[in-house]
Amino acid sequence: KSSIVPVLCPAHRRLHHHVVIAGRHTGMALEAAFWRALRDIAVREGTTVDALCTDINRRRGSATLPASVRVFVVSYYRQATPALQPNSASNSATLYKT
Repeated sequence: KSSIVPVLCPAHRRLHHHVVIAGRHTGMALEAAFWRALRDIAVREGTTVDALCTDINRRRGSATLPASVRVFVVSYYRQATPALQPNSASNSATLYKT
């Protein structure tokens, strides 16, 4: 069994932070886990949270910025993680303990 256990508290609380998108200050509420992930991604990619948010905002279409940031973070980590094989012992049903 996998030892991965999602952290739900206090990472599930939404925190409001200000970011600068294309030179304009704007506020955005995201869960603490997403703010941490966004900062980590910025460090890994050698950029800033503001620059990431500017790029995400440019590509988001009609979706809200917070929703687009969440999708970006999940997509970033999914691309960095090997795909699970169907019917393997490590399938998604065993990733999270209840």
